[in-house]
Amino acid sequence: MVDLNRNEALQKALRRHVEMLCLEIGPRAPHLGDSLAKTQAYIHHSFVASGLHVSEQAYDYRGQRVA
Repeated sequence: MVDLNRNEALQKALRRHVEMLCLEIGPRAPHLGDSLAKTQAYIHHSFVASGLHVSEQAYDYRGQRVA
């Protein structure tokens, strides 16, 4: 049996994440200001808030650190 309340809560959470990444932060690329840093911070915070352990695999791209 499907828990409709849980399913609805999941749909709302996913919509919030998509809206944040697509509408609030917008396009992400190393040459587009701080959009990558905002995305990294948002995802990091979301995972930690869910109780997950987060580690990064950062690298340099044209003199800029990206993760």
